[in-house]
Amino acid sequence: MSDLKKYEGVIPAFYACYDEQGEVSPERTRALVQYFIDKGVQGLYVNGSSGE
Repeated sequence: MSDLKKYEGVIPAFYACYDEQGEVSPERTRALVQYFIDKGVQGLYVNGSSGE
């Protein structure tokens, strides 16, 4: 169980960021990552599910 300590803190689900044409937007993705970093998250939950 000691391995679970590396998953402490806030780790939000990461969503794809799209532009107006419905394409994945690298710029918006970088902006979202920077937003999460600025808010102090400890990691991102990528390729998972938010349960919605």
